[in-house]
Amino acid sequence: ASHLLAADARITLGPSLGNLVPSGRNVTVSHAAGARPGAPLACASRFVPFPALATAPRLAVEVPAVDRTLYVAADGTGDFYSIQRAIDVAPASGALISVAPGIYREALTIAKPHLVLRSPYADPGRTIVVAPAGAAPSATLDVKADEFLAENLTVERKADGARAQPAAGPRGVALEVSGDRDVFHNVRVLGDTFFATRAAHAAGDDTSRRPPPPAARMH
Repeated sequence: ASHLLAADARITLGPSLGNLVPSGRNVTVSHAAGARPGAPLACASRFVPFPALATAPRLAVEVPAVDRTLYVAADGTGDFYSIQRAIDVAPASGALISVAPGIYREALTIAKPHLVLRSPYADPGRTIVVAPAGAAPSATLDVKADEFLAENLTVERKADGARAQPAAGPRGVALEVSGDRDVFHNVRVLGDTFFATRAAHAAGDDTSRRPPPPAARMH
């Protein structure tokens, strides 16, 4: 028999009774006056089989490719609120991270190669990454990986009265680059920029400022 699950119901069956058996919490079942046994419906004969059209034309439209872009928006309309969270979940092979306009108060570390961090708007002043107040004396954007591309962004490091800069050792900077073949296109940097070759980084030369090495390009 077939079962019908219900709750808090009063069900009357009839005049023809089939194979329907209602049941459930607080369910009352009664038969209509003159109810009589009936034959269950033969469902198989009530549905027309889907025709097999060997000569049917192929689909005329193209199915778009899967969009693997990671979308970040401070207002919650993207996949992530945080740019760093999108960086963390990006595959090791690289990804495109699209950042909507807004102010993102976080420090970013790029440790995976082939990442693209891009705002869809040409004005870099609309998408700003700034280290939060009281952050450790590290870079707002610390690029350790190779072949990183940043585009249409502002990277900022504001003076922080809540945390004094050390007299020696690492200081808070807006941008630090130690990877190879990293490119910054239409990126506005507000604050110090520190470029280090791998040799300088390995030797602990973290306090000297120098022009960008040939491996890093800004334009």
